[in-house]
Amino acid sequence: MPTCAGSRTTPKLVRSHVAMLMRFFLAHFCERNRFFSEMLLIDWDKLRTRQEYLANRRNAVGNELRPRLRGYFVLLVVLGILLVGLVSQQAIAQTEKASVSGRVTDQSNAAVLDAEVQIKNTDTGVTTLVKTNGEGVYALPSLNPGNYVMTVNKTGFRTVSVTGMTLNVQENLSRNFTLQVGSTAESVTVTAESGADLIQTTSSNLGTVINQKAIHELPLNGRSFSQLLTLTPGATPISTSQSSGVGVNDLANLGVPTASIAQPSIQGQWNRSNLYLLDGAINTELNTSAFIVPPIIDAIQEFKVQSHNDQAEYGSVLGGVVNVVTRSGTNQLHGSGWEFLRNNIFDSRDHFKDVNPDGSPASPAAFRQNQFGAMVSGPVFLPKLYDGRNRTFFTFAYEGWRFTQASQIRYTVPTDAELGGDFSGATLTNPIYDPATTQPDPSNPGQLIRTQFVASPNPGAGNYNPACTVPAGCPNMIPVNRLDSTMLKFIQTYYARPNLTGGGVLNAITSQPHVDNSDHYNVRIDEQIGGKDNVFFRYDRLNVVDIRPFDVWVF
Repeated sequence: MPTCAGSRTTPKLVRSHVAMLMRFFLAHFCERNRFFSEMLLIDWDKLRTRQEYLANRRNAVGNELRPRLRGYFVLLVVLGILLVGLVSQQAIAQTEKASVSGRVTDQSNAAVLDAEVQIKNTDTGVTTLVKTNGEGVYALPSLNPGNYVMTVNKTGFRTVSVTGMTLNVQENLSRNFTLQVGSTAESVTVTAESGADLIQTTSSNLGTVINQKAIHELPLNGRSFSQLLTLTPGATPISTSQSSGVGVNDLANLGVPTASIAQPSIQGQWNRSNLYLLDGAINTELNTSAFIVPPIIDAIQEFKVQSHNDQAEYGSVLGGVVNVVTRSGTNQLHGSGWEFLRNNIFDSRDHFKDVNPDGSPASPAAFRQNQFGAMVSGPVFLPKLYDGRNRTFFTFAYEGWRFTQASQIRYTVPTDAELGGDFSGATLTNPIYDPATTQPDPSNPGQLIRTQFVASPNPGAGNYNPACTVPAGCPNMIPVNRLDSTMLKFIQTYYARPNLTGGGVLNAITSQPHVDNSDHYNVRIDEQIGGKDNVFFRYDRLNVVDIRPFDVWVF
């Protein structure tokens, strides 16, 4: 490694990029040291005091190093972006893309060389053009799911067009073309049939695509896409894992509290063996296999549930792979809005919860749930500045919910009599024993016995309790001198009081509301670079505030 002047250098040639980077920083470090030494020799004779010299040197060094430090910072940022980009490219594959491949031949089944194969997305206008090789083979990879038109032409042959093509997420379509001799001005148009591509010929993967129409039109309780997973063959809707509910912890899925969440078992595997992908990136809480970010329903284009995967990019799990693709903008400006309302005025009475403190029937408890949002998509168009049609597209979606519902949690709290030590009238009639009387049972070696609490009405007795009125004593009544005054004050201060009758052992109910609010923002930008490359950026911000009343259970 290179060192500062005057010290030994290593003769071995260092070729790695890391060594080159270290050499760059070391060279500037040595130059900085030489700068310090020159300043020291020049200025020491001119300045009379040490304080003047130090102050002057600080100013000079600061002015000299400040531009260099900026340069170092910019260099480190650029290198960091490059390294992260390289690592991410190697770590994550674009598994949500579709592809088309095949072979172009003439009527004698001979390969057609350099035939132009063009595919155009009819929604965005993005066109990709490739040529066949010496074997007549072409490949169109990394295509966004959508509607397409294909055209194949070669001088001396009629042009062949295929319309009405639909590519789904992760679909690898094989389509061969046979060209007929003729002029390129002549064309043969073929309309793709919906059932022609049901048989997968390029791989052994088994999967089901849930398209945009089903996602947007089927009713979903709480607008959770996971309910649609049960539409796929081999999916068992019965969930046996802890991650099948709604909540804000690692063992639950984010969603409005009343939402129905499906965590199905795919092809008989454990339902914690599923993997969720969002636009090709992992969207799975790996401890419980729950999805992390719930995509906005109107921002989903489609998703596919794969149940049998032999390819390496779909590994890591034994169950199904759920690959969700969000919507891209098109050349047309589209917008939508929605509002879903639930209110207690539309509800019937809950026989077990909607009761008055005396146990009589009550009206349905207060309940408000609003799910609302909007989405807009289209080309990036700035008048007189930028026209992004056929090239740059955007999608913005927002969804929020506001949820308030009386918790109506029933629980047990001590009564006034029980706080005074009197358990003779408690709902639970189990005997209460004095732990201080624990002793070996002479009749059963190895066993222990205790004496039941019995209070006395005599104020001079050691087991006195004023609630006792029976001269012979009152069982299941604790003497007042055995009650801890500190604990009594704590319970009286922080525990609720009984406010419910007719509930059996449950003698209290809380009316404090359960509040759950959320705001979810989704932004996606798509850019077509040339005729073969495309890149997209998606940003999700989801904020959920969940406030639940605290309840204490005492038995």
